[in-house]
Amino acid sequence: MGESHWQPRTGLDNIRRRAEVLEQVRSFFSEKGVLEVETPLLSRYTVTDPFISSIEIPKLAALEGASTYLQTSPEYAMKRILAAYGAELDGVFQICKAFRNDASSVRHNPEFTMLEWYRLGFSMQALMAEVEDLLRVIYAQQGHKLEIRHQSYQSLFEEVFSINPHRADRTQLQTLAAPWLPADSSGLDKKDLLDLLFSFGIEPVLVQYPAIFVSDYPESMSALAQLKVDGKQGFTSASRFELYLNGLEVANGYHELLEPAEHLTRFEADQHRREILNLPAHEIDPRFMAAIESGLPDCSGVALGLDRLLMVLSQQPIGGVISFPTLDA
Repeated sequence: MGESHWQPRTGLDNIRRRAEVLEQVRSFFSEKGVLEVETPLLSRYTVTDPFISSIEIPKLAALEGASTYLQTSPEYAMKRILAAYGAELDGVFQICKAFRNDASSVRHNPEFTMLEWYRLGFSMQALMAEVEDLLRVIYAQQGHKLEIRHQSYQSLFEEVFSINPHRADRTQLQTLAAPWLPADSSGLDKKDLLDLLFSFGIEPVLVQYPAIFVSDYPESMSALAQLKVDGKQGFTSASRFELYLNGLEVANGYHELLEPAEHLTRFEADQHRREILNLPAHEIDPRFMAAIESGLPDCSGVALGLDRLLMVLSQQPIGGVISFPTLDA
């Protein structure tokens, strides 16, 4: 009658810790007047990003046999709420499940718990400060203090590789990435090479910091973040940050892109990249685009992996903080 192992993989202490963290998150946002929302896990559309693997549900009866997708993030639906009601809100947050079609590992489970929130009128710096406030509250509840460091993407590359990642060309990056290149690297673009260098050269350095915000990513890594020009050095960067705890990426935030035309340009670039990589095409979400065209208010948003936060707090792999990882579900 199936597998004999039926007990939860995590201990009761971690089940209680999760409940405490969820309660603290809701209390934190309630005190700030940030509204909790709920959006669908299933949608006709998914992200175009070629490096995010969606889980497709084929032939859904409710959609007359059309396919649908488990959502990789509640971002699009939450922004539709902001486009409709942003003038009446200070912000919205959501705690939900998200899904990615990736292999299970000590850091990854195909189904995971995400905290995502958006703050109206916040700059990237203001949102980072709020993330920091939330972390300090959670860490204090768990009996810990937290030292937080801030560093730019550029300064990390200058320290580790002695290059400016915003100005380096593909040849320079490929030379630096030589120890980690696949046998055929001809299809790698600048973004791919920067990712490779960051993963193998910089992330190991971040392990020494209990918490570090990395900000101002290269233009090629802007996703749906606004761009800004460095007045002194003259290059363009993305208003984007990531948070690492003990070397583990836990959060990813942006000063959100507003312009409909630029959204379309970036989505079409994703589709072109998917074609080059022989990946299936993903239709651009027309409802999301309609919301953006109606006017997304100025805001900053962040997605924070709650499972990963619990991994750091408990010093366990992801399988130790989830009651039933996918392999046991």
